[in-house]
Amino acid sequence: NINLFATTEYLPEQLTIQGQKIIELINSSGAMYASDMQKQLKCMMLEIENTLIHLIKLGVIYCDGVSALRLFSMSPAQRGRHVKKSKNTTSFLDMMGRWSVTKKVDKSDNKAIVKILLKRYGILFKANFDKEQLPLNWYDAVYELTRLEAQGEILAGRFIKKHSGIQFADKAFIKKERNLQKIPLPLWSKDCCVFT
Repeated sequence: NINLFATTEYLPEQLTIQGQKIIELINSSGAMYASDMQKQLKCMMLEIENTLIHLIKLGVIYCDGVSALRLFSMSPAQRGRHVKKSKNTTSFLDMMGRWSVTKKVDKSDNKAIVKILLKRYGILFKANFDKEQLPLNWYDAVYELTRLEAQGEILAGRFIKKHSGIQFADKAFIKKERNLQKIPLPLWSKDCCVFT
């Protein structure tokens, strides 16, 4: 869901001049194909391509098609070979779809992101948090998780032996894991709350 994983604030100096022009153009005209951007900005397609890659990395824009991320994750040489193999005469940037600016995320959405991750993993710690590409860093996540723990919604402590640092767990997940005897998690019994 692109609205859930929207961009956080970025510094103005992180944007190139061309990047600022593309963002202003999309904001004023709506979602656009790369060739339309090129015509309006009167620049080379290579400039548009490099700027789009930069804006994707900042999390500022997204595309209708997933192929953009797949193609832009390749090196320029791999991308060139891939485009040459394609029999399609349409520009590969236009085949990706229209480009749009992501919505800015409010701090209140951090709580929603953290809750989704807790539902996904059951136990959240830095190692599995780092697997996700989020507009949220671990420090901000810990802030939200600590607030949830203070409200009594989740637990904090050390739950899985092989991972160090603070860990946060969904109460229902821990209760379920304690009741399952088939493949128990290597939980620390001293730090983990015992449910009755």
